[in-house]
Amino acid sequence: MRSLFPITLKDVTERVETSCYVAEDHTVIFNGDCEECRPHCGSLCCISYGHVTLSEEEALSGRYQYKAVTEGCECESCENMRKARVLYSLLKKADYSCLHLESNGRCGIYEYRPQTCRNYSCKGIIFPLLGEL
Repeated sequence: MRSLFPITLKDVTERVETSCYVAEDHTVIFNGDCEECRPHCGSLCCISYGHVTLSEEEALSGRYQYKAVTEGCECESCENMRKARVLYSLLKKADYSCLHLESNGRCGIYEYRPQTCRNYSCKGIIFPLLGEL
């Protein structure tokens, strides 16, 4: 059976509670401790969000490869960024994961990651378990 996460549940109607997550009713909630949860979440924060917002200062710093909204451009990316009110966003890989997500599930730019990433916490966010379990 398949899920968005490497979590395996025998019965999705049964509540499963561990030290790092609670799963039930086709959803999962993590405790926000990356070191503890990463083996279970699969670095969800780096694969599930459409845009990682950069400030203008961050975008122009030269530290990041980014996409800027282009005035008048009607491509899907620019349209989605406009809808989300994002002017600058980190580039994504073809699979939509963050360009800086390493194969071990860790951030390749952790020490100088953007403020959006520094502020982010998955604690308490309800994530849907997609696909069949």
